Amino acid sequence: MSDTTDATNANETTSATHPTMAPKASEDGRNVTLPTGPGQQNEPIEDGANEASRADRIAGILVQVHEDVRMGHAHDEAALLRQRLEDAGIAVSDEELERYLDR
Repeated sequence: MSDTTDATNANETTSATHPTMAPKASEDGRNVTLPTGPGQQNEPIEDGANEASRADRIAGILVQVHEDVRMGHAHDEAALLRQRLEDAGIAVSDEELERYLDR
């Protein structure tokens, strides 16, 4: 095998085994580089995060919202609940939202 062939094979192996890297801002504003590509997880996901029923997901969000309001981290419970539900991809009617707020 020639040196050129060896270099070509080495480059193919390297690009196939190393994912591409994507920049992402960290919480303190610094840029960090995260791997991307098939099989890469770029955000933390806890076991069972995608297995909860709609009711269980809503119950968990309600607990978070009630605690945020109780601790003074938020003041508009309805707005915070609506935002958290939207962030979670859970659509609710105004009537359903009111029922949750009355709990």
